[in-house]
Amino acid sequence: MKFKILRSDLLNGLVKVRPAVSSKELFENLRSVYLGVDDEDGVLTLRATNNDLSISSELLLEEEGSSGGEVCVPGHQLITLLSALSGEFIELHTTKSHLHIKSNSSKVKIKTSDVALFPEFPQYQELIDVGLDFIDGLKKVAVSMSKDEQQIRMRGVLFESTEKVMQFIATNNATFNLFVSPNTKLSDREVFIPDVLVSELLRVQKSGVKLFVTDNVVGVELETETDFTVIAHRKFGEGFVKYQTIINPLNKLVPLCTLAFPVGEFKAICERALLVNPGGMLEKINPSRFMDITLLPDNSATVHTHSDVLDLDEKFMFSGELGVQVEIQLKPVHLLEFLSTFDTDVSEFYVDIISSSKPLKLHVSDEHFIWLVPNTIQISSES
Repeated sequence: MKFKILRSDLLNGLVKVRPAVSSKELFENLRSVYLGVDDEDGVLTLRATNNDLSISSELLLEEEGSSGGEVCVPGHQLITLLSALSGEFIELHTTKSHLHIKSNSSKVKIKTSDVALFPEFPQYQELIDVGLDFIDGLKKVAVSMSKDEQQIRMRGVLFESTEKVMQFIATNNATFNLFVSPNTKLSDREVFIPDVLVSELLRVQKSGVKLFVTDNVVGVELETETDFTVIAHRKFGEGFVKYQTIINPLNKLVPLCTLAFPVGEFKAICERALLVNPGGMLEKINPSRFMDITLLPDNSATVHTHSDVLDLDEKFMFSGELGVQVEIQLKPVHLLEFLSTFDTDVSEFYVDIISSSKPLKLHVSDEHFIWLVPNTIQISSES
């Protein structure tokens, strides 16, 4: 294999596939980046995989004198090396056990690994054009994806499409986040999008998104200046059975009251609460990690947050008919996750209070809502 390329072009291509390069020392083939040159079309293919995520990118070689071949080299080391070189162009060629790189007066050789041991890249055929609406839906609910290593089957977004709507669902057991948008393109389907793929889509945020699904993987092709493919290998989602068994019955309940909270003011209160007590290793067992909200019948509310050294008291006004006193203890981080998904022109959000034993329903419209499980809810009287 032999080719010449702009150093910046190769570096940009490698940066695209870097998220799929494994950092585990035991698996040399997963720490490698695959480089392959096709003689016929003059295209350089870059690939990386860590068995959870695979990414491929293609670069067009405009310089003459290229020859085909393929090689695997340590991914992180190659990127670090290219970043340190100074030449505008670099020349690369392979020998039996090394990749040789020349840039100006610098010459480097990197030991290669066996291409045969590099994992086979998944094959797919059908492509579904989903567009930016798909990425927007993922963005609305991604904040509620589980990050718990023990909940791997819930670490992602469940995507459902019917004739009229697309539905995006994410949950971490503390919040159940649902967003619905009109469907103009997709046939009926249900796909679990793993968190590694969701993160890559939100990082890139490009138009021209095409989804593909096989028996073992789910992935996307992105329309960029070069071909760019992202594939996730995990296709779990059985944890979302909980969505069907818990959330659907809740949606049928009539709320005790629906209150309107000011977005800007309440978001600032939550942010200050986190400054008072940002959390840490004891977050799950220390009650001071919560904020206490008291809602009064005169439409005033107080918020109390404390830590070992600080106490913070806030007040705000809400609208809606309450008629009882309600005391709620919850984590401000869960509220901020929901508030962060709002468009800038949203001035208020709604809170449905069902009972002292049910989650809170937070929503802006019928299209986007979160069921939030607080630590406690106490209602002075319930009819």
